[in-house]
Amino acid sequence: MKRGKKIIAIISLIPLILVIGLFSYVKFGGYLVMDKTIKEEFFTDIKNSPQLPERFYQIYEAMYPNSLNSSFERHLLFHKIDSKDGKSCACTEAVYEGVYPLYVKATEIIPIINIVESNFTQRKCLDYYIDKRIKENKIDVENLYSLSDEEIILLLLQIENPSYYNKKRNPDRVQARINEISNILNNNLN
Repeated sequence: MKRGKKIIAIISLIPLILVIGLFSYVKFGGYLVMDKTIKEEFFTDIKNSPQLPERFYQIYEAMYPNSLNSSFERHLLFHKIDSKDGKSCACTEAVYEGVYPLYVKATEIIPIINIVESNFTQRKCLDYYIDKRIKENKIDVENLYSLSDEEIILLLLQIENPSYYNKKRNPDRVQARINEISNILNNNLN
């Protein structure tokens, strides 16, 4: 009888051990997955990215609610449920922008996102993401600090989807989205 209880106890512990192991991998596996030199270079790039103006963060948060204050666990559990625009948190965007060609499997990306979120704020990740996208898409921005709200919104839209939000090809679509976001900003102020 005692032996049967021990076997049942051991069998019931197996799922718990698997869950703890999976959680540990997701939480700390990024250090194992990423090559050390790539991680150091990526982290240095994030640290050295120029800070965006405060208004930039406010507009980004209005466009993509909760993207600058989400945690990895919240993203992992609720991303698809509460993100109506389908935009991930800023650190997720930074990881996909920075290391995606090298790491493509979910079993690699998810732990990497976690270590980035453990080391950087969502705002710092957004700094990196926007800087990299501006350079990559050769978007001409002379000074981010001198942009109006409408220009910041347009820049973010062009970064999100350059062809869909091309002001020359789709002026009505672009202006409608700018107006929509401006209304959200105005409602948040009231």
